Amino acid sequence: MFPAPSAPVDVSATSPTFSVISLTWSDPLIPNGIIRDYQVTYFPTADSSTVTTLNISSAALEFNITGLTAFTNYTISVTAITIELGDTSGEVFALTLESSKFAKHRLKVDYRP
Repeated sequence: MFPAPSAPVDVSATSPTFSVISLTWSDPLIPNGIIRDYQVTYFPTADSSTVTTLNISSAALEFNITGLTAFTNYTISVTAITIELGDTSGEVFALTLESSKFAKHRLKVDYRP
């Protein structure tokens, strides 16, 4: 039996919109076999009871997490899978953008008598 792969490296998360986090990573330094999938785990940082885990194709080194709540911090990690579940990356954090529906609108008034 092969040992498990090391953790994926260079994990990075950004939020291009109020409901999406774009996640990228690089292959583990020590794959210990052929990487079959990656496991992406995420949850709202304030509520770790709502953990979501998704398996992503090994061909992908990026993934968009969609359907998220606006203006919310998320905790995210990535794990490589061979025939064994590997080490989990360090956690990364991303804040989704504030939805325009909830954003405060600024009004500028220029009064000239």
